[in-house]
Order: sequence, then C-alpha cells, then structure tokens
Amino acid sequence: MLMLLIPAQRKNKRNIIFIFFLRHKNNNIKDADAFYCTTQNLCFPVNSSNFILLKSNNDKEKKFFILKKHLIRGKKNKNGTQKIYGEKMRQALLSILEGNKRFYTGKPLCPNQNEARRKELLSSQNPNIAILSCADSRIPPEIIFDQGIGDIFVIRNAGNILDSLTLGSLEYAARHLKVSLIIVLGHEDCGAVKSSLSGGKELCSIDFITNKIKPAVKKAKTLNGDILENAIKINVINVINELKECSDVIKERVNDKSLELSGLYYSMSTGKVEVLKEIL
Repeated sequence: MLMLLIPAQRKNKRNIIFIFFLRHKNNNIKDADAFYCTTQNLCFPVNSSNFILLKSNNDKEKKFFILKKHLIRGKKNKNGTQKIYGEKMRQALLSILEGNKRFYTGKPLCPNQNEARRKELLSSQNPNIAILSCADSRIPPEIIFDQGIGDIFVIRNAGNILDSLTLGSLEYAARHLKVSLIIVLGHEDCGAVKSSLSGGKELCSIDFITNKIKPAVKKAKTLNGDILENAIKINVINVINELKECSDVIKERVNDKSLELSGLYYSMSTGKVEVLKEIL
C-alpha cells in the first residue's frame, strides 16, 4: 500500500523531519517493513527506536509517525550500517526481476503495448530504469524483462561496453529522465567477450570493443571457474565502476542516493537473470 508523505515545516534543513503514514494494514510499527519518503525517494527500515508516535486517527485506521532527525541526516545506526534505502530504486529492480520471472516461466503480461500507451507517451517519456545491454539479438531487454513502451530506456552495443556515445546516453537518462536505476546487463556466451578472450585481431573497429573487454579477460584468467562466464561478469562490474569514475553526472546522483547502479547476468539457457551481488 503506497502511503502519503507530509513534510514538516522547518526552515533549517539540518533539522528537517518528515511525517509518514504507516503502510502496514495492522497499523503496528513492529508489523510494518518500511516507511517511505516519496519526495526524496528514501525508504527507512522499521525500528521502533527510530520512530515516535505523533498522532493517531483510529477512524481512518491510520497512524502518523515522525522519523527521528538523525536518520534524515544520514547518520549511521549503532551497528554501523546506513539505514536509508531508496524505495523507488528497490521497486525498480524488483519490477525488472518480476518481469524476468514472468518471461522465463512463460507467463508474460506484455504490459503497456497498446494504442492507449503509445498515445499516452506522445509528448514525453518517463522511464524509471535505464539499461545498457549487449546488442545480441537473443537478449532484447523489453522481452526478457516483460516491459512495455516507455518503461525502460535501453542502450545496446556489442559487449555492453562504455564509450562516449553510450556514456552520453546514460547521462541523459540520469540527468534529464531522472531514472533511479541503471542496469548493466551481460549475458551467457557473449560473442564480444569470447572474441576478446581468443586474443585475435579483427583489424577494424571491432578491435575497439575487444580491447575494452581485455581487462575483464585478464582478471578472469586468474580466477577459478569458467573463464568466459567470469570474464562476462567481470566486464559488467568494470563497466559499472567506470560509470562511477568517469561521469560526474552519475557520480553525483549515486552519492546523494537518488540513483543505483546494478549488474545483471542473463542465462540464455534458462531465461533467468542473476543479480551480481558484489556490485550492489
């Protein structure tokens, strides 16, 4: 259940506090799993010590809670972990994973693929997710994630590498479309990574792609397991790290916790995607 936010009226931003509706139907703080700050796209895990009851309205079966100021300011809790999460970002990744499940179980909804949706988006687009994926014809993101028109902003090239054109497109998504999640998608048996692994020379622009992937190949050769699969996954990680390092636009939004970068690995054999945990 999506609840409303009422910002407290305070001029001093350091002391700003927010009032939340409790989202759980039982209206009990210990039963709820999160509180939402919709204007800042933040989600706060429930901890009764972090909230105080401000007002109760039994007629509407809602309760108001006020979040203690130290959490808004982003201080760490007692166990040293940051207890602020982006609910919009979490929901974005969840929508992708749920869509993928519908795809690989053979139960796609094929949402937002009709005349009404097309006309709705004539004047503007508002995707919440940008995806950099390989150009391989077997992994169209809109299909494997069961998404529709205007749901995802997709950039594709062989090997899902980062160059100036790709970076510009992702920065456009971050700055102007205000996406809350950027996904870098690698996949099983990637031909670009395989070509880089073989070490051959193409003597054309393809070499630009394979050279970009070489650091991942080099590292994969030092690890146990399947070299090609490891190289594909490492390449995804490298691209995400490069995004953080070379783009001030993306770095700024990551630092203010309004944008998340996530790496996924798609298995063509099963149709499933794997979240690369070490990136999150």
